[in-house]
Amino acid sequence: MVRFSIKKIIYFSIIVLTLLPLVSLNLNYSLTNSGENNFSEGISLSNGDLDVDLSILPEINYTILNNLWYNPKIEMLIITPDDTDFINAVVPLMEWKNEKGVKTIILSNFSLYEGRDTAEKIRNMIKEYYEKENIRWVLLAGDAQDDLIPIRKVYNPDVLRWEDGRTETVGDEYYKPTDFYYADLNGTWDSDDDGIWGEAPQDNTYGLDEISWDPEVYVGRLPADNANELGIMINKTLKYETDPEVGDWMNRMLLAGGISEYNPQEYESQLTSYIIDNYAKDEVNYTHLIEEEGNLTRSNLRNYFNDGYSTVIMAGHGGRPQYYYKNPYDWGYTSSDADSSSNINKPSLVYLDACTLSSYDLGDNSIGETLIKREDGGAIGVIGGLRVTWYLRYDDNLEMLNRGNAKLFWKEFFVNKKFQQGRALYDSKGAYITSDYYLRGEASTDLDFERKNILTYCLLGDPELDIYTNKPKLALNPFTENIYEGQLVSITIRDFNGKTVPYARVYLRGSDGKYHTAYADENALVSFRVPAQENEVYNVTITGHNLIPSYFNFTTIPDTTN
Repeated sequence: MVRFSIKKIIYFSIIVLTLLPLVSLNLNYSLTNSGENNFSEGISLSNGDLDVDLSILPEINYTILNNLWYNPKIEMLIITPDDTDFINAVVPLMEWKNEKGVKTIILSNFSLYEGRDTAEKIRNMIKEYYEKENIRWVLLAGDAQDDLIPIRKVYNPDVLRWEDGRTETVGDEYYKPTDFYYADLNGTWDSDDDGIWGEAPQDNTYGLDEISWDPEVYVGRLPADNANELGIMINKTLKYETDPEVGDWMNRMLLAGGISEYNPQEYESQLTSYIIDNYAKDEVNYTHLIEEEGNLTRSNLRNYFNDGYSTVIMAGHGGRPQYYYKNPYDWGYTSSDADSSSNINKPSLVYLDACTLSSYDLGDNSIGETLIKREDGGAIGVIGGLRVTWYLRYDDNLEMLNRGNAKLFWKEFFVNKKFQQGRALYDSKGAYITSDYYLRGEASTDLDFERKNILTYCLLGDPELDIYTNKPKLALNPFTENIYEGQLVSITIRDFNGKTVPYARVYLRGSDGKYHTAYADENALVSFRVPAQENEVYNVTITGHNLIPSYFNFTTIPDTTN
C-alpha cells in the first residue's frame, strides 16, 4: 500500500485481510406444515369508508404471467475456457444454483463473439446476455492467463506519476490488471480506439474517461490453472452452501490492526476498531489483534485463523506472499501459512487491504490465490489488491483510499445486509465514489491512484455466495393460508426463531415444469403471483442468509369469485 500526505506521497503496502469461517451441516432437514410457530402477521382491510371503482383497475394479463413462469430469465453465468474438463468441473455448481432458483448456464464459446482479443470477446458475450436476460452474477472459472480467462490490463502509471521515481513492486509500470472490466459493461473501455484500455481523461485522445464506474453485474473468479484445481474450489463452495460444518466460528470475526507508520502515527487499529464499534459487534463475536498492544504476532494470527472465523480483516503492509503488521517489515501471515492453514471445513472470506497480496495474474503464490485454492480450508472468498494500493496520511475519518474502501465494504456487508460477497464488494465501490469524500471534491476518478484502488480490489470466489454470520437455521413455513389460483401472494420470510431474513430467495416449481424465483426486500417481504391454474402443486425452496435450504409445498385452490 502506498501512503501519502496532502503534499508529499510516500510508498508503502497495506493489507486488510478478512476471513469468514465455514459451517458444517448435514442438510437432510425438512419442515412440516404444522401451523405451529407461525410468525406471519395477519393483515385485515376494512372497506367501510373505502370507495374503489374496480372497473378502472387493469386486468391481469395471465398470458404474460404464465410466460414468465415457463421462460424465466437467466441470472448467472459461469464462464470457462473452451475445455471439456473445465466445463465438467463446474456442472455441479450450475446444478445447485438452478436447484435453489438462481437460473445459471455455463458458457465457453466466447471465441464466436466479436472482439479484438479474448477479453473483449468474453465481455461482449457477458454484455449480450445482460441485455437479453437478467444477468446479475458472473463467475470466471479459470485463471487469468491469456489462454484461460484473461484479465484486462488498463493504462495507469500511478506509481511513476506520484511516487518520485519509485516503481510498482510487481508487474508492469503502465498496465494494471482488473476484473472490473467484466462488471462495468457500458462503453468500450477504449473510446479513442488506440488499443490502450481504461484510460483516464488526461490520457484519452478526446479527454474522456474510458470507464463509467457503474458496474452492471457482480463478478468473481476461481483462478484455476486446470480442471483439478477448479474442482477443488467448486467442491469447497458447494460444501459451504449445502453441507457446512455448523459451529461458533460462523459467528466470529478476526481483526488484525498493524502499524503502517510510526511517525506520523498511522495505526491500522483505528480502522479495525471502527469496524468493530460501528458495524460488527452487534452482529458477530470478534477477536482483535493489535500491534501496539503486543498481541499481533505471526504465531497468534496463524493460530487464530486456523481456529476458524467467518470473517477476518488484517490491516498493515503487504508484499505478495507476505502480510506485514509493522514497519520495518515483520511478517504477520504468509503464503506458506495459507497453504498449511488448518481451518478445515471453515473457509473464510478474506479481505486483503494492501499491496499485491492477491496478484493472481502473476504466478500462483500470492496469499489470496493460495487461500482460495486451499482444499477444504483457507478462504471461501478473497478480496485483495493485485498491485500497489494507496492510503492517505491523517485520514482521521477513515474515508480515503484503502481505509475508505475497507470501511465501506464492511458497512455494506454488516449494516446494509449485503452478505453475498460479490454484491458487498461492488456495491461498496459505488458507495465509495458517491461518498462525502468525493462529494466534497477532495477525490476524483480522474486521479490515477483513485482509479487504481477501485480497479485493483477484485474477488476470488463465487460472487453470489452468501457468507455466514451465525449458525444457519431452517425457515418457518410461510404458506399456512389458502392460496388461490392467480393470487398475488405476499409473505414474510423468517427463520425458525422468528427472525426476518432480508433478501431471501423463494423458488417455486410447478408440477408441469414451470418455475419462478422471487426475492424478498430488505424487510424480508416477498410477493409473487401464481398462474391461474387450480389444483396445481408447487414445490418451494427457500434460501437466504444464515438459512438452511428449506423445502415446502402448497396446492392452489379454485377461485370461485367469478
